[in-house]
Parts: sequence; C-alpha cells; structure tokens
Amino acid sequence: MVDLSVEIAGVQFKNPVWLSSGEPTWGFERMKRGIDAGAGGIVAKSLNIPPPEIRGAYQGKRIQVFDDNRELVRKGKIPRFFTLYYRAIRPGFPDDEDKWIADLEKSEKYAIQHDTHVIGSLTTMAIEDERRIARKMEQIGLKMIEVDAGCPHFDDFRGDEWGTDKLLTARTMNDLVSKVKPITEVVSIPVIVKLSPMAYADLVSMTRWSIEKCGAVGVTCHNRFMGLMIDIETEKPFLQSYASVGGPWMLPLSLRWVGKIHQALPKVPIFGSSGAFDWKDVVAFLMAGSCATQFCSAVMCKGYTVLTDAAKGLNDFLKRKGYGSIREIVGIASQGILSYEELAKLPEYAMHPRKAWVDREKCIECGKCFETCWFGAMERSTEAFSVDAKNCTGCGNCEIVCPAGAIDWRS
Repeated sequence: MVDLSVEIAGVQFKNPVWLSSGEPTWGFERMKRGIDAGAGGIVAKSLNIPPPEIRGAYQGKRIQVFDDNRELVRKGKIPRFFTLYYRAIRPGFPDDEDKWIADLEKSEKYAIQHDTHVIGSLTTMAIEDERRIARKMEQIGLKMIEVDAGCPHFDDFRGDEWGTDKLLTARTMNDLVSKVKPITEVVSIPVIVKLSPMAYADLVSMTRWSIEKCGAVGVTCHNRFMGLMIDIETEKPFLQSYASVGGPWMLPLSLRWVGKIHQALPKVPIFGSSGAFDWKDVVAFLMAGSCATQFCSAVMCKGYTVLTDAAKGLNDFLKRKGYGSIREIVGIASQGILSYEELAKLPEYAMHPRKAWVDREKCIECGKCFETCWFGAMERSTEAFSVDAKNCTGCGNCEIVCPAGAIDWRS
C-alpha cells in the first residue's frame, strides 16, 4: 500500500494532487466536485475587496485555447501541450463576503469528511480588509491560507507595469511584506505565499523573504504569465488585449524554480503550480522538491477527472517503482542538479568529449546533419558525410535530426 499523504505545517492531506485557486474552486458546488474527484487539497478562489476605482466594473471573462500549432482548439480536441489564453476584464472574486465565508465553511466541513482540507485564498486589498477576512477564515475552521502576491489580472487592470523597478530591491521586499505580514500577524494558522514570476525577478529570494520577513510557512510556485497572442489573419490580438497564459508548456519553467528553491531552502514546503497536466507532472514536481502539485488550467480545459486520474497514476507509478510513500521522492531529482562549473568537470564535458561518427551503411545522404551542425564538424564529400573530430563538441544535434539513425558516438 503506497502512502500518498503529506503533512504541511502540522496539517494532514491525503495526497499531493491539489486543485488551485481559480474558476474550478469558485463556490461550494465547484469545490465539492474537486473534493469528490479525489483532490488532496482545495485552494479556494481568492477573495478580494477591490479598490474604489474598479468597484462595480464590468466583470467579463474570455477563454481561448491553442494547440501545438497555435491554432484555436475546437470540438474538445485538447492536445497535451495546449496554451490557455484567459482574459478577465477585472479580476474575478466573490462579491458577497458573507456568502463566500459561508461557502468556505461549508466546503471545509465537507472536505474533512473526505480526509482533506480547503485552503483560503486572498489577494491584494486594503490591510484592514485582509486582516478581517483572514481572521474570519481562521474562525470558521480553515487550517491554512494562501496569499496571492502577484495576480496578473488585478495589477494589469490598474495599469501596473510588471518588471518596472521590481528587481531585488528594498521596494520589492516591502511590496511583499505589505501584502503578507498583515495576515500572518493576526492568524495562528499557516500562511503560504503564491509567488509571481513576473512581479519578482528572483523567486528564491522571495521565498526566503516570505519565510523570514513575512512569517509564512511555505510558497506556491508559481502564478501564470501575462502574454499576447495575435491573429495574423485579422491583424488583431486575440481577445483584443493581453491575457494570462498558462498550460503544460510552463512546466519546465515552474520546475526550474521549484528545484532552485528546494536546493536553497530544503525544509520549506513548496506547492508546484503552472504546467501540471497529468500524474507524470505531479511526479516531476515532487522530484523537483514540491510537497504538492496544484492543477488549474488542465481542469479548466478537461474537467475534474484530471484530479482523479492524476492521483491514481501517481499511486500506480510509486507502486511500480517500489516506493512506499511520496516522501521518498520529494526533491530526489534536485539532488542531482549540477551547476555549470560542476558540469564542466564531468568526463563527458571535459577536454575529450564524445565525438560523432557517421555509419555510412545506414547513411541515406539526406544532408540533415550537415545542415544543422553549428560547429563545423560535419563534412560533405562526393562519397558521403563524415565528421571532423577536432570541431565536434558532442552536442548531439546531428543524432536528433538524422532520420536514418546513422549517427554513432566514439570517445
């Protein structure tokens, strides 16, 4: 029997397959569907009290999904590496605070019956509102709160420019502290910070500041990006504007930051987010150093069964590999991440790297290796292709492009 349970800051969850804050966790009925699907944790849709300048603004949402060829997806044909393009004219949040708190309380009671928990979520608002709502979340029995430190829609609506004077400066730290510390000061339950890759340049430092300066216990890594998709036929942007972009293509970016944070701060709980499509991605997040993986874009496009399948696939994988619990694989891959300096000392990268060699019996003389060798190693003669070993760097590109499998290696 594989133990999928995970404990974060004293709170027990039955598995690391979580549902992220977003449309799939807006209201009791949606959270119930996530719980019924087997999610180990549910991060509720963020509650927000908007500033006066956007209160009452029209709340319009538009979603478009693109396939691997950047073509619009139709008829349910969701590819493995889709791009979700999502525009909220103003940030979505529940308008009725009392109803939302009641929904959270009802959802948590239901979650407990299914061996899991609902995590409250807050985003940017006035300090007095943050404090009041955070206290309410604790009073109704929530065991944890996530603070979104960089919702792209909210700041884009206000006209804030991501990346402008937001490097590793005192302003950056003060910006984070002003969003998070007012909450950690008034609640006793654990607080986690959802990091933004666009608001902050160094997520390792932001994690350290979240723990040391803000009193948080962990981080969610990380939010979506803001991007732009253009319809070249109409010469206009899709959805008429910039929008958040998410989907499985983000996985390598998210894994990098999870790995770097885990290497620097191995005891800090990390919740992997942005890029998860199925159980394989849950495994990858865990191996990079996360303790749980949050799904959103995949659920928005494919439904709540994504969670059921991910939990089952994770269990089957661990069982097949002989692991007794997920704790055995958390951070296991990050232990093997080497710096460029360390890589240079490896035999295969040292003074005498591997050299390509062309098997002339297999070679069909298509010229792909010659065309894509960027180091001048491939040579063309009247008879066949060959390798100038002194120029070969052992990069492997010739083997990748060869359709006949004619590239071999010699040391």
